Amino acid sequence: MSEAFLARWVQNLASWLSILVSIGGVVVTAAYLKRSRWVALLFGAFVAEVILQAASRLALPLVIRSAGTDTARIPTLISTVFLLSSVLGVIAHAAMVLGIAGVLSAWARRGNTPMPD
Repeated sequence: MSEAFLARWVQNLASWLSILVSIGGVVVTAAYLKRSRWVALLFGAFVAEVILQAASRLALPLVIRSAGTDTARIPTLISTVFLLSSVLGVIAHAAMVLGIAGVLSAWARRGNTPMPD
């Protein structure tokens, strides 16, 4: 195995593991959706993360391939995709922070008692 192949394989593995962790966030928050509006915000943020990660992993190569021989458009397409995904990623992360802050605040107001099942 060449070093380039191994490096590419590790990078792909890390990318897919990141998507799996975000899917885990969707599953965990889905179980508690009816408990708090803050959990719904967290759920939406994790869904947005999954969509963004999958889109950057799957859509970006398609965009590059669809440009075909028009190599002048490729840098513009790539920068547009990265800008859009960066802005949406910041919004998703901000939603996660707000959701966690809301859940912790609601938990603190209840006197640190665990959430009922």
